[in-house]
Amino acid sequence: MGDRVAKASLEAFRHHVPATKIGEREWTILSAIVAEFGSDETLEVVAFGTGLKCIGPSKKSPEGFILNDSHSEVISRRSFIRFCLRELSALVTSGEKVSKYFERIGDATCSPYFRVKTGVKFHLYVSHAPCELPPRSPPPDTWCPALNPSLD
Repeated sequence: MGDRVAKASLEAFRHHVPATKIGEREWTILSAIVAEFGSDETLEVVAFGTGLKCIGPSKKSPEGFILNDSHSEVISRRSFIRFCLRELSALVTSGEKVSKYFERIGDATCSPYFRVKTGVKFHLYVSHAPCELPPRSPPPDTWCPALNPSLD
């Protein structure tokens, strides 16, 4: 399953991010949230993000004008939360009764509580180990050429 989640994540990245965004000698880290559906194990990337770092304490903005943490995992988590809120909002406000991902708990028309549907799983993909791990990484162009379109 891990290889399939990775492949779906990388395909979504290539589809949505122009090849010109990453230069020939540049790289980035990709994180994605991938939904898996039931026994057929169909996969769908529902959120992803790229990023590399946190800024230092001296550059933080007390007014919130600077994004303090742009690690890919944080960006994809924010994207996933937005995705979940959009899905749930559609169930509540537009009168939609069906979601691929969520269902109401209790009375199907007026319950304010939701859960992930039975058979739906969400997987997190990260293209590189977290930065807290010891630095043992090979050069970026050898470990994940999929994130640098010019290396294909």
